Amino acid sequence: FLPPARALLPTPFRRVCCFQFGGSDAMQVTEYNDIKVYNLSAGKSVPQWLEEAKKKKQSLRDNEDFKKRIDLIQDFEFPVASSRVRVSPDGNYILSTGIYAPELRIFDLKELGLKCSRGLDSEVVDFLMLSEDWKKLVMLMDDRCLEFHSQYGRHHRMRVPKCGRSLCYDSESCNLFIGGSTPEVYRLDLEAGTFLTPQVMEKLTEVNEVVVNPRLPVLSCCGDGGLVESWDLRDPSRPLQSLRVDDSVEAGAPVQVTRCAYSSNGMFFAAGTSEGVVRVYDLRSSRVLTERDHMNGYAITSLCFHSRGSESTDLLVTSADKKSVKVWGATTGAVAASVESKAVINQVTFYQNSGLFFAANDQQRIGIYFVPSIGLAPSWCSFLDNITEE
Repeated sequence: FLPPARALLPTPFRRVCCFQFGGSDAMQVTEYNDIKVYNLSAGKSVPQWLEEAKKKKQSLRDNEDFKKRIDLIQDFEFPVASSRVRVSPDGNYILSTGIYAPELRIFDLKELGLKCSRGLDSEVVDFLMLSEDWKKLVMLMDDRCLEFHSQYGRHHRMRVPKCGRSLCYDSESCNLFIGGSTPEVYRLDLEAGTFLTPQVMEKLTEVNEVVVNPRLPVLSCCGDGGLVESWDLRDPSRPLQSLRVDDSVEAGAPVQVTRCAYSSNGMFFAAGTSEGVVRVYDLRSSRVLTERDHMNGYAITSLCFHSRGSESTDLLVTSADKKSVKVWGATTGAVAASVESKAVINQVTFYQNSGLFFAANDQQRIGIYFVPSIGLAPSWCSFLDNITEE
C-alpha cells in the first residue's frame, strides 16, 4: 500500500501549503482603530489535536480545521509556561526558557522548528546571548547562580552574592552587570573571569533592571523610589544625574520603576513604572517626551524599542504589562498596535525590522503576533504577507 501523495512531499513544502490553503480563517484577528493584529499562536497544538482525535476515535486526515491550522514554528511551546524569549542578534535563532521542568529551548528559524533543548537545575530569571548566535550565552538562575553555556553544553557555573533580577552586557569592556535585591550592581569581568568592585547605588535600595547604552559608555539602573540612576562606565566612582521618573506615593510606598530601555541609536530612553505608565525621554533633556498609560494599574513587565524597517526612521516603543501589549510611537505617542492576552505576559520581544513579535506567557504555547501595519514579515516566513493580504 502506497502512502497518500501529500505524505511524500518534503516537510517544509507541506508546511507552506498548509499556510496557503489555510487562509486567514485559521488565524485569530483583532482590530484596533483599523489596525489588524494576527494571533498566529491561537488554537490547538498538534499534541492537543492528536489527543482529541484519539478520544473521539476519528482520523485527522479529513478534518478541515486541522488542515487549516497554523503552526509557524513547530514545538514552539513548553509543558507549563514560558518565562523569557529572545531573538539571536543574527536573526537565525529564537531562544526561550520555561517550566516545568526548567528548560532552555533553541529554535532554528531556517528549519522552522526545535533545534535542541537543555534541562536546567532551576528556573531562569534572565538570560543574554554573548555572541551573534546561540553558541555563547549566560543565564541568571533563581538559586543565585550564573550559568555560562556554549555549543557543547554548560561551560561554567558560579554563585552571585545576592539574588539577581536583571542582566546586561557591555561588549566594549567585556563586563557583565547583575542587578538585584540590593543597592549593589555586581560587575563580572568576562575577560579575566573575576568579580570587580560592585557599583553601589546612591539612592536606590534595590535594582529592578540594568541596561547599557548601545552608543555611549553609560549604565542605567532603575528601582524603587521612582528613580533611575546612571553611571559613566569610564569613571564608576562618580554617578551621573539621576532621573526622577515618578515622585508620587501609592498606598504609602513610592512608585517603582520596573523596566527601562535604550533605543538602538542611544538617544532615547524609556522607563516603565509599577502603575503601568511608560515615559520616553530624550537623553539631552530630563523632560518627558511622550507618555503612555496602560490604564489598568498593572506594573510594566517588558519594555523595548523597535523600528519599522532597516531604512525607516520611525521609532516605536513596545510596552507590556501582565495582561496587555501596546506598540506606540516614541516621539508621537500614537498607538500602532494593541493586544490583550488571557494569560499572564512575562516578556515581549520583536523580530528586528519586521511586524512580528513574540510573547512569553503563562500558558503552554509561546505567543506569536503579526502586525502588517508595523512592518513586513521576516524572510523566513515571508508567506505571512500573502496570507494577510488574502
